[in-house]
Amino acid sequence: MKATPSSAIATILRKSAGVARAGSTALGVSDGNPNPIRWSGFTALQAAGFSDRRPLDSFGVGFFYTGLSRDFVDLASPLIAIEDPYGGELYYNAGLTPWFNLTADLQLTEVAVQV
Repeated sequence: MKATPSSAIATILRKSAGVARAGSTALGVSDGNPNPIRWSGFTALQAAGFSDRRPLDSFGVGFFYTGLSRDFVDLASPLIAIEDPYGGELYYNAGLTPWFNLTADLQLTEVAVQV
């Protein structure tokens, strides 16, 4: 099968009432031969300046998924168990001063190799 990679990226930027919002999405696709990745994608949303009391703060959330090609999974299966990896992230960035930020970040992932 001939490889037919394609991708689409959409970014939305919007600012209203002092709040900046952004969203991103990307998708990549192949036939998975000889590429070990059949498709992958992510989506993310961010916002900044959403409070008059905390104009320097920002937060965001994102998610990704990678679909491995069945040929790759079948090739590796005698040695290791492989599944499609996916995960997400959530963060809050506190702008304490214009030059100092404190960030809390949570990342959760499901890895490809299952033990």
